[in-house]
Amino acid sequence: MRKVLLLALLSAIIMCACDKSDESRYDDIPDGVPNEQGHVEVIKVELSPKTIVIPVGEQSKLEFTISPKNATNTEVEFLSDDLSIASVDEDGVISALKEGHVIITVTSKDDSDKKNLCLINVVEK
Repeated sequence: MRKVLLLALLSAIIMCACDKSDESRYDDIPDGVPNEQGHVEVIKVELSPKTIVIPVGEQSKLEFTISPKNATNTEVEFLSDDLSIASVDEDGVISALKEGHVIITVTSKDDSDKKNLCLINVVEK
């Protein structure tokens, strides 16, 4: 089964490389190839922005992107390394509590090795 999927993927890549005249016909090729159980693994987690300056008492929202887009489990977890400076909720909303620096980590629930960081600078108003 893996050989068939690999062969199909390689064929698609070769076809794309050989004929660039009609890109739209390749739009339905998935970003990730399912394993034998049909699961598409997360390859990476991107965060935006990478650094944020937030005044005390204000909030900011982190945006994340999971790759590939067709990953089976796109859920993530946000964690602050110092909850006394800034907290972060399950949607990536950061609340600035007091002046200081904190690192927010977003981790894939599919694979805890897939993570990314954001540096938060909390400043006085």
